[in-house]
Amino acid sequence: MSSSVKYLIAGVTAVALLTGGIIAMNLTDPSKKQAEDSEVSDTAEETAEAIYTGASDDIVSIEVKNDAGGYTFVRKTKAAGEAQAVFTVEGLDGVVLDSNLVDGFAVQAKELVPDKVIDENPADLSVYGLDKPKAEVTVTYDGDSAGKAVILVGNDSPGGSIYVKTRDADTVYTVPSSFVKSYTYEKEYFVSKSVLEKPADDKMPVVKKITIERPDLEKPIVLEYTGENESGGTSATHVMTSPVKAYLDVSKSADITHGLFGLTAETVLSLSPSKEELAV
Repeated sequence: MSSSVKYLIAGVTAVALLTGGIIAMNLTDPSKKQAEDSEVSDTAEETAEAIYTGASDDIVSIEVKNDAGGYTFVRKTKAAGEAQAVFTVEGLDGVVLDSNLVDGFAVQAKELVPDKVIDENPADLSVYGLDKPKAEVTVTYDGDSAGKAVILVGNDSPGGSIYVKTRDADTVYTVPSSFVKSYTYEKEYFVSKSVLEKPADDKMPVVKKITIERPDLEKPIVLEYTGENESGGTSATHVMTSPVKAYLDVSKSADITHGLFGLTAETVLSLSPSKEELAV
């Protein structure tokens, strides 16, 4: 037998032995077995059933108690045909609400599906912030979903979710913060933050006059509409008439004359501010 054939046989034998060793290691490796068991366990936890469920059109009210004062959503109009139920927030009558937040709130609150089951028999609820919950939420249904669901909202979990439980059961869950974070807010959260709507470009109104008054100004700044470019097309359609008469640079003045359109507030501080609040 030639030496090259001997080397080939030896090489194949070595590969076979090595492969067998790897297979044996995989079959007997306890760490891999443990990881697989853990993966199965995690999957079971992540497919937990809904904590409660119902139809959004059957919701009568959503009462939220929290340290920010809380709020209550109430159904104004029942669902009819293809039209969904209409909701509003108590205490905000006559105030323009954020339709996106209000319309989506009941749809989101109709059920609560957890990320995971954390503890079925917790020894200490304070670990999860559920001994003194940040919010207590009562969802009341009629119709086919008739009944109530009461949820307690606790602390944020290390993974970014939030701990919750029902009032009458022990099991602690985590749910995505996007589903329950608003339960810790004040009712003003649902007020529209649009200060001045921005019309379409072809429906932009003519701003006739803008007056700017400030404590540091001896005279107000007044910009008035002229209807024409008075400087060969290089100036704006507004001129300054106070404190002095001057043409405006169109590249800089447009933000002043039309910048208020589309103005949006960052937050709502007070619905009916007092003189003292306005003076701050």
